[in-house]
Amino acid sequence: MHTAQDLQFRLTMETFDITVEYRGELRPFHGRLDSYGFSYRIIVEIDGREVIFEPDEERNLRAVLLNPERSDHRLKDLVRIIGDELQKRLSS
Repeated sequence: MHTAQDLQFRLTMETFDITVEYRGELRPFHGRLDSYGFSYRIIVEIDGREVIFEPDEERNLRAVLLNPERSDHRLKDLVRIIGDELQKRLSS
C-alpha cells in the first residue's frame, strides 16, 4: 500500500505570450502551460475569457470553452486561429 508521501503529483506551470494575425492586425495573447503527469493543457486568455486547449485522443488540440453559448463570432475565430498556431508550434 502506498502512503501519500510515496505518491507524487507534479504540476508545472509556464507562462508565455503568443501573437497571431487577426483581420490584418497582430494580436498578442497571454497563455499558460499546465503540465501534470503525462499530459498537459494550455490556457489562453482571449478577450477576458480563459480558453483551455488540451490534447484529444489523436494528440490534436481541442478547445474547451465555458459558456460557449455566450461566444461571439470574433471569439470563435480567435479560438480557431490560436488553436491552429499552438498546434503548429507543438508539431515542430
